[in-house]
Amino acid sequence: MLNPDAIEEKVPKFNAHLKAIHQADHWREVLAKTADMMLDLGQRPRLTASTFTEVNCPVLVCIGSEDQMVTLAESQNAEEHLPQGTLLELKGYVHPIERVDSSALSKEVQDFLIGP
Repeated sequence: MLNPDAIEEKVPKFNAHLKAIHQADHWREVLAKTADMMLDLGQRPRLTASTFTEVNCPVLVCIGSEDQMVTLAESQNAEEHLPQGTLLELKGYVHPIERVDSSALSKEVQDFLIGP
């Protein structure tokens, strides 16, 4: 899982992307810390149904229709447990935020916060 040597060897295009966004001399450290964080979150989830019920402000739960990291059911579950939760499925969007149309996402967030 997130093995930098394997990424370098087997997925050179992704490796180049990681080097570009995390600086060529830091991407391995970022990858290691990301792996540690993901393992820790898997073992000790911070957001659960009970913690969601304690959130006392409006929350917009967004998911891209093409997201392959989070399921629609997981997002619906979060929204259902948030007292003021609203679910928004963004058609054609993927999980990485940097690949999202920032203008369209900004409009959705503004509409949620201040109204259309």
